[in-house]
Amino acid sequence: MLPQKKTIEDLARELNLSKSTVSRALHDSYQIGEDTKQKVHSLADKWGFQLNPQARGLKTHRSFTLGVVVPEIAHKYFSSAISGIQQVVLPAGYNVLIGQANESAEQEYKVVRQLVASRVDGLIMSLSGQTYYHEYLQALLKDGFPVIMFDRVSDEVDCSKVIIDHEAAAFKAIEHLIEQGCRRIAHLSGPQVLSIAQNRIKGIKRALKAHDLPLIPEFLIENGTNPEHTPSHIEWLMQQPNPPDGISCFNDDVAINALLTLKKAGIPVPDKVKIIGFNNEKECVVIEPNLSSIEHPVVEMGKEATRLFLKYIEKPNQKPQTIVFDTSLIVRQSTGG
Repeated sequence: MLPQKKTIEDLARELNLSKSTVSRALHDSYQIGEDTKQKVHSLADKWGFQLNPQARGLKTHRSFTLGVVVPEIAHKYFSSAISGIQQVVLPAGYNVLIGQANESAEQEYKVVRQLVASRVDGLIMSLSGQTYYHEYLQALLKDGFPVIMFDRVSDEVDCSKVIIDHEAAAFKAIEHLIEQGCRRIAHLSGPQVLSIAQNRIKGIKRALKAHDLPLIPEFLIENGTNPEHTPSHIEWLMQQPNPPDGISCFNDDVAINALLTLKKAGIPVPDKVKIIGFNNEKECVVIEPNLSSIEHPVVEMGKEATRLFLKYIEKPNQKPQTIVFDTSLIVRQSTGG
């Protein structure tokens, strides 16, 4: 005879807890203390107890599936964010459907529509560099459908967001270059449709002004997220009568491509030009010289976005909130560190 399957009622009886408390603990509710969660999960593991998402869905009219949309799944930054999302949402009994926008607004719109049609319970998104369908997202939110944005967000969409202070991060990067002796600083920007790219420009301007250094407009170049345009931009910069002695880049991929272009041209880094990137990818310590970078806590950002989603599921009428994470300056050889 097969052993009798354990139920939530059995767990509650064994632990002398209410059925609702056990259920919330198994779903990782913020309303339940960590000690209680640990006791419930420990006994559930011991008994081999598993939640039945189909049964839950019939009771609650949910699919217990979360949709995640990112510009590029294979990119280290976004794969790290997805890891953080899964670390929180899977123990809460949710499945995850992941969509890739390929930095295309049209593709992103199709992916979002497909996920919503698949009856996901909500979306966590980091936007492409061309997002234009804000009205559709606003309509979803108006209907009570949860949308959480992280890192790449839109100021035109009134939803909860998990971000870093990109203006402060850019200020930190530029001030470091200035402290290392740079006086003519260029910036290879991301798509200016993104608020993060706009805010970084604000941080750059503020840092230059704080140190009484001139802003050189032609040194602010919209490079985009893809490093393929970087070599031509670097070549143009270094051909100027007074080329830059410091370059900040939208991400580490762009910064590494810039560094390789300079090396190919025989321009020494950091002796003649200092370079700093953003994100602090693993490749920063592989390239020679090692790349200085601004580190984002992307895994934690993914976790926090998921916690906001789960809170919204439990209390749908919450007002949108913005969670801001700090960044760290990681100094390496490319800036003379």
